[in-house]
Amino acid sequence: MWLETCLELFDDITQRYTGQRQDLARLERELLPARTHCQVCSSDMKIIEEHTAWNYPQWWPRLSSQFTHSVALPADFGDAQSKKVAIQRLHDALKHIEVISVVLRFLCPEEFGILSPPVASLLNLVPLQNKDEIDYYLRYLSVLADLREHYKVFERIADVDMALWSAAHLFPEHRSIAEEMHNDDFFREVRLRKLLDGFGRRWGRTDRERLVLAKVLLEHDHVLAALIAGRCYETTVRRIAERLRIGPGNRKLRQGEFGALVDNVSRQREIVELPVTHDEMKRWQEARDDAVHCTEPVPKGTAEDLISGVERLSKAL
Repeated sequence: MWLETCLELFDDITQRYTGQRQDLARLERELLPARTHCQVCSSDMKIIEEHTAWNYPQWWPRLSSQFTHSVALPADFGDAQSKKVAIQRLHDALKHIEVISVVLRFLCPEEFGILSPPVASLLNLVPLQNKDEIDYYLRYLSVLADLREHYKVFERIADVDMALWSAAHLFPEHRSIAEEMHNDDFFREVRLRKLLDGFGRRWGRTDRERLVLAKVLLEHDHVLAALIAGRCYETTVRRIAERLRIGPGNRKLRQGEFGALVDNVSRQREIVELPVTHDEMKRWQEARDDAVHCTEPVPKGTAEDLISGVERLSKAL
């Protein structure tokens, strides 16, 4: 399984990236007294910053001098509230979420991982508007916990985190592992959900927004883009018909209700005066029908034309 393989590769990949063999288990042992006493002080931070068992990244600040007193932590990190309390107390003292994640990862690898840009990027995890970095780290841990629960190959959050760090740094010779990861349906779903988190919070479910989504999807999945644009075309035509207070009128032989409506709308004086022709509206209707009924994949050019047409009609509306 790709996640297990990535953890097995962690030592080799980190050595190739940092130039040093990492011994994170040794740091965990060094910090056992802090975990036992449920508190973190300046000397614990110095162990993390200066220990030869690993490379403390140059871009993280050294915050051991900021400790004026030890920070008391919950005795148990088994629930979400305890995790939040621990993160908040360390944040009050250190003000740097990545460093806080490092401290907690070594104190309690069962429940914490290091918040790093490569893994966050792999997961498509982005900060949300009006949410602080504590919330961001908690969401990060929640994703790692979901992966641990689904795959059931690791007991510790830190192991999931290390495996994902390796996955984010795979070398060309690891192509088969990368392909297995990217073809993993559950992992794909997790990444897509995280990608849409911020997007969904501002999603108003309007045709205007759906049309923007269709334009973005055009380069990635023009069939889906056409389906969305087809839905927008139908609602736009129906809104125009409602304003003009008209219906489909008399249908031609084997003509559907929507086709008849497009015919009737496109021949109205108000529409004829616009730079939109009857033939164009019929062409867009046919593209919409093809996209909705999926008799065969809609060509990309047809999807692009449909999106452009809906934009023109929407502006006129």
